[in-house]
Amino acid sequence: MKVIRVSEQGFCNGVRRALSLVEKAITENSEGKQIYILGDIINNRFVSEQFKKKGVITISSNNQSRLEMVKSVSKDSIVILTAHGVSPEVLNYLKNNKIEYIDASCLFVIDVHNRITKHLDQDFEIIYIGKHNHPESEGVLGINRRKIHIVTNVEDVRNLKVKSQNILIDTQTTLSNFYTKPIIDEIFIKYPEAILASGVCDATTKRQEALINEIKGDLCIVVGDVRSSNANELLKIGLNYMPTYLINSIEEIKKEWLDGVKVITLTSAASTPSILTDEIYEYLINYNT
Repeated sequence: MKVIRVSEQGFCNGVRRALSLVEKAITENSEGKQIYILGDIINNRFVSEQFKKKGVITISSNNQSRLEMVKSVSKDSIVILTAHGVSPEVLNYLKNNKIEYIDASCLFVIDVHNRITKHLDQDFEIIYIGKHNHPESEGVLGINRRKIHIVTNVEDVRNLKVKSQNILIDTQTTLSNFYTKPIIDEIFIKYPEAILASGVCDATTKRQEALINEIKGDLCIVVGDVRSSNANELLKIGLNYMPTYLINSIEEIKKEWLDGVKVITLTSAASTPSILTDEIYEYLINYNT
């Protein structure tokens, strides 16, 4: 069996930075404070389990907002904010209560926050393309819940009622351009004077374009967590070409998928550790040998 590894895969810079900050916090925690991560540092349960072994507590959302989650931590702890970013409400709570925190927000996400804040100050309203209940969207909406309007599909745009003539279009960083394009097109039909500032990050785009350009064979496997937005976008792209499955471990591979398969395309999300992809690659190339 031949396995083609897509050239663009593995951790993006934002993920590397976030993980590095957690490791640094563990190493430099001379006072032995309890370290909390406000939600999964990245959307991959393998990574969360590794930090758990080092005594770091990841606070599961359980349908709570980041603000509700942060209120559950003790005042003498260290709180790490995830790569997804948080709302100003969360930052204000931490500062007002003098809780030590480390901001591991992705720099692309910070850019989106800064851009949106700047345009709000200039009396713009924001149409934000994102996914409901995603931590990145939650952080953006918390900037201004009255003037930021989230849309997830074309129908949402048709139901929008934005009266302002000054409109900025921005996006969740982990979406695909293929997902956002029809939504953006619909926004321009309804609000032709809107300004577009797509927040989709380069790492996300490069991984998606690489898969489109390099996919071939009989089967595509995407290595990533089911909660990962960019992993699910890669899954959608793969399904346009051939049977495609999203997995996070060898154990999730079903042998019937491999019956009669001669060539597999293998890719991974920006939040997927290389060790997972390497293990799955070795399993596949040695399958039935």
